[in-house]
Amino acid sequence: MQVAAGAAAVAAAAALVMLLAGQPVPVAEQPPPGPQAVAPLNPPAVAPPASPAPSTVPPSTVAPSRPATPAPVTPPSPSPTPRAVPVTARLEPVGTLVRGRPGVLALTVIHPGQSGGTGGGSALPAAPDTGPLTAQVTLPRGVSLRAGPAGDGWTCAASRCGRAALAAGGTTRAYLPVAVSGTAGGEAPSVRLTAPRARTVAVTAPAGVQATGLPAVFAGTAPAALAVGGNSLLSCGGTSRTCGDARSGQREADNGDYHMTRYADPQAPAGYPYGAAVSAATIPVRGKVLWAGLYWSGTGPRPNEPVARLRPPGADGYVPVSATRVDTASGGDFGAVYQAWADVTSLVRGSRGGTWWVAVDKQAFKGGYNAYGGWALLLVVDGGGPQRTVAVFDGFTPLSRGASYSSPLWAVPGAASVGLVAWEGDRVLAGDRLAVGGAAVGGDNVAAGRADGTPAGWHTLGTDARVLPARPRSPALTASAATDAWLLGPVALVTGPN
Repeated sequence: MQVAAGAAAVAAAAALVMLLAGQPVPVAEQPPPGPQAVAPLNPPAVAPPASPAPSTVPPSTVAPSRPATPAPVTPPSPSPTPRAVPVTARLEPVGTLVRGRPGVLALTVIHPGQSGGTGGGSALPAAPDTGPLTAQVTLPRGVSLRAGPAGDGWTCAASRCGRAALAAGGTTRAYLPVAVSGTAGGEAPSVRLTAPRARTVAVTAPAGVQATGLPAVFAGTAPAALAVGGNSLLSCGGTSRTCGDARSGQREADNGDYHMTRYADPQAPAGYPYGAAVSAATIPVRGKVLWAGLYWSGTGPRPNEPVARLRPPGADGYVPVSATRVDTASGGDFGAVYQAWADVTSLVRGSRGGTWWVAVDKQAFKGGYNAYGGWALLLVVDGGGPQRTVAVFDGFTPLSRGASYSSPLWAVPGAASVGLVAWEGDRVLAGDRLAVGGAAVGGDNVAAGRADGTPAGWHTLGTDARVLPARPRSPALTASAATDAWLLGPVALVTGPN
């Protein structure tokens, strides 16, 4: 929180790196230090031997005298040059780099040296720091690095990112936001890491640009926590005698049992457009909002200008929010359906939570049997506590009956919270499952028409928005459907402490 939602709409990737960015540091490559100057080595002068004195002994009985040989002179050794620090580095996509979508690369650098201290009764010398770090980033054709802060003191410009020196025993992680064109090449990105007192390291990511997957729209390291809520915008018709029991969860039913029509909560504050669908969810916000995404989805063709209206707690009115990305799906067990989303971080930052209202125009969704419509608000907040890794992964994936879908995520080991948004799940049909890192999330009916922020038992009839616990063993996601077809939306993942 050391939080990732889609973003053409994913200009949200720019917000991802605002987490813990330190002061910008120069990214120009530092020149290596010159060789140490060594004074010339002149051996001390040796006096020549004196001539022998005349002897009184007859020459025939006296051995001739020889000059003394000077003792060998050992030149002084130059001061030892410190060994280069053997840093290690990793470069990984956060989720997947997908053509036509923004994405994030995580660069982790580790200084393995000791920071000094005592051991065995004697002082241990401290290893030197690395000196300023420079990462020269090489990206596939059609992929570009976004300039700006990248977390933990890193900042990027052009094709380089830089940071101040890394101390012995330290670890630093940069989240590098990238823009990926629709025609980007599939080569894997790479980084060449240099520093004045460290060995040069070259690393390559394990995967390049893909055609499909879950790209990150937000990622970082912070004392992160998730908050999620949502509600229906289509519901069972008011003329049905069993509709009230179905909404309250007292009757086993789903959206296939009713002719679904727009839902307008009679308690909604005035100010939304005439004839609009409107509903609420109570979402507490225990900390500063770091990132927020508003999603709305339902049956029907994609509107020409998808717009939702959000009324945060305590606001005087509804604020129009235009979608920055819209995904569509059709065929199989689904007619025409779409999901729209927008980054609303600036709109909700500063809120401490409460009742959130969302409205859409009456033509936003097409009603009928098996129709659905709803909204979800996904928040990453600074919840205090230890540093954690957080990412929001954007997606809109249809899962027909019997289908399965897998995609890499990205996380560090440890307990996790999963923020799930899903659509068209039925409470009376089980077998829809989600696993994160091999650990099951939400049981055998993960898409069951339940949303945080609604009354206990409330049946949203096709909208799921929840925070669920998990303990992933590896960074991957698998979603599957048995008898219940459903749609996987965005997934947020907080792991750690880091």
